[in-house]
Amino acid sequence: MISDKPSVQLLIKTLKERNISEIVISPGARNAPLIISFASDSFFNCINVVDERSAAFIALGISQKKNIPVVICCTSGSAPLNYSPAIAEAFYSKTPLIVVSADRPSEWIDQRDNQTIKQLGVFTNFVRAEMNLEENLSDYNSFWHMHRLLSDTLNKALYINPGPVHINCPFSEPVYNQKAETDIPEFPYTRVFEASHELSLEQVEQVGGVVNDCDRILILIGRGNYPKELEKTLDQFVARHNGVVILNEGLNNLQLCSGIDQIDLMITKVQDDHLEEFAPKLLITIGDIIVSKNIKKFLRQNKPQFHWRIDPCGELVDTYQRLDNLFCMNALEFFDSILPLCGFDDSNYQNLWTELSAQCKSRFLKTCQSISWSDFAAMNILLMQIPEHTDLHLGNSSIVRNALLFENIQRLKFSSNRGTSGIDGSLSTAVGIALSTTEIVTIIVGDLSFLYDSNALWINSLPKNLKIVVINNFGGNIFKFISGPETTDQYNEYFISEHKIKVAPIAEAYGVKTFKASNQHELLIVLQEFYQYDKSCTLLEINTANIDNGKIWREAIK
Repeated sequence: MISDKPSVQLLIKTLKERNISEIVISPGARNAPLIISFASDSFFNCINVVDERSAAFIALGISQKKNIPVVICCTSGSAPLNYSPAIAEAFYSKTPLIVVSADRPSEWIDQRDNQTIKQLGVFTNFVRAEMNLEENLSDYNSFWHMHRLLSDTLNKALYINPGPVHINCPFSEPVYNQKAETDIPEFPYTRVFEASHELSLEQVEQVGGVVNDCDRILILIGRGNYPKELEKTLDQFVARHNGVVILNEGLNNLQLCSGIDQIDLMITKVQDDHLEEFAPKLLITIGDIIVSKNIKKFLRQNKPQFHWRIDPCGELVDTYQRLDNLFCMNALEFFDSILPLCGFDDSNYQNLWTELSAQCKSRFLKTCQSISWSDFAAMNILLMQIPEHTDLHLGNSSIVRNALLFENIQRLKFSSNRGTSGIDGSLSTAVGIALSTTEIVTIIVGDLSFLYDSNALWINSLPKNLKIVVINNFGGNIFKFISGPETTDQYNEYFISEHKIKVAPIAEAYGVKTFKASNQHELLIVLQEFYQYDKSCTLLEINTANIDNGKIWREAIK
């Protein structure tokens, strides 16, 4: 059965044309036509999530893991507003979420009718496209018009520069009527073919000439989804040119033989009297967000002569205030084009960075072997003990910053919500990832992040392959790492936000099996049982309360 609303029938048909089948629904009355039509059709895989904020982040995780668009569907009023954090994250992480919100008829907006707000346009700043799917479709032209708008909106979610879109659906009563068949006309499905951007022979020679004349080239790789072939091409590029250094932060999961990771261990060790030696003449950036604040500060204060950004979407992003060339193409095509022309031997740039990296890693390794119990020590053990072939999702703030300091993280495939870097939704995103795979999914979060998003566990079939690790220091420890908050009278109450909330009882209320560890010995022992238990989702609470984690962290990286 399907709703008798022609607009819903058209939406269902248009989604099927593009093979969009993953639907995350939050219950409501006004979205009944959508619920009925999605849940009654075996083509769609529907998940029910009551909390809209959590639902949207679960959809985000599914989309990122499966690399497909996902529909989120809710009722009217304040319900769609709860999608906002995940939509913003999807916008900046280029994740195709399709927001389908039910609405009241336009004549009742601002007439004090129940559960009615101005819905169209609420996501304007964070969607690729938005539209109102008109309810009253009666003739060929009205259907054709809405089909064209729907197709264009969905195309903007999927192609060129993917991201979230908003389809707002006004429904008048009755909303529960159904029928067996649809009566909508047939329209051709317009396919989109994405053309690749290539450098001309003249451009290849120009770019290659600049590269070969430059003895200090720094390639900085941010988050993104890259083909495995790029690893080989970049390694060959470094092998041919002694003046090329690759700083690879890791959220892209590239396994480079020639890449230098653990950026924050090194960049603060570059002394003032050696700045000119380490500063690049040519900076080439690939991908999106860079977590390290220190590398951004270094490059802004020591601006390169040239900055080239490679981005297939052609977004003009001048993070380092020196952008002079934007290449609208993917990184593999760019480096494959210029690789045959490149070669440069007369440079010590690689050696400088490689030697600094080796020194910092050696010193850091010794520190890790003697570090006392703390957030830092717990992270070190976790990254050594998490099983191979595990999807690792990192919370934000201190969790992701700590994790990126350790070399062991490179053996795991990992991700983090770094589009907006918010506290909200890390756990929900991990739930979505776990729903999309049979492999173990581990999320490491802080206590505030877990408490903020605990409704992620409020779904009927919580995936058994989800392993939740909560580092509980009973407050926001990121404010112990950064300078400034400790100088204020509001430090403990308003910045650290100290609390006495126990994590385990909250998880157990949702049927989660819980484990605890309060020192290194307990953690090493409990991790084995934690990962072997497969009857339900599990949570490990690591207690690091009453420890000066900020002081230990500063000592570890000095």
